[in-house]
Amino acid sequence: NDDNLNYGPSTSTSSQMKVKSSICRPESQSIELLNIVRIVVPTEIDLQIQPFVKKECAFSITTVGTSTYAEEEYVFQAASQDERDRFVVAFKIMVARLTSKIIVGDTDVFDEFF
Repeated sequence: NDDNLNYGPSTSTSSQMKVKSSICRPESQSIELLNIVRIVVPTEIDLQIQPFVKKECAFSITTVGTSTYAEEEYVFQAASQDERDRFVVAFKIMVARLTSKIIVGDTDVFDEFF
C-alpha cells in the first residue's frame, strides 16, 4: 500500500563514491529495477537529514551510479517492522528473479514482468 511508505532525502558514504539522495532531483519519480544495487535495512539513520524516520521500520534502496550522478539511496518507511521485513525479502527475490531471467535470455521475462 503506497499510503504506508514514506521517503525522504538521505546521504551516506560508500567505499568508492558519495551516495546522494534522489529527492533533490525533480526527475527522480521512479527507480529502474535493473539499476538497483542494494536493498537493506539501515543500521543507523541520520536524524539531522531524516528526523521523522523510525529506524525499526525503515529500509533503503541503493541504485547504481551513472556518469552524471553518484550512487543514490532512497529511504522508505513501512507501517511496521514486520511489513518492512516482508517487503525487503519479497523485493530482493523479485529483483533477483528479473535479473537472472535477463542474464539467461529467458524470453518469458517480458510476459512475467511487463
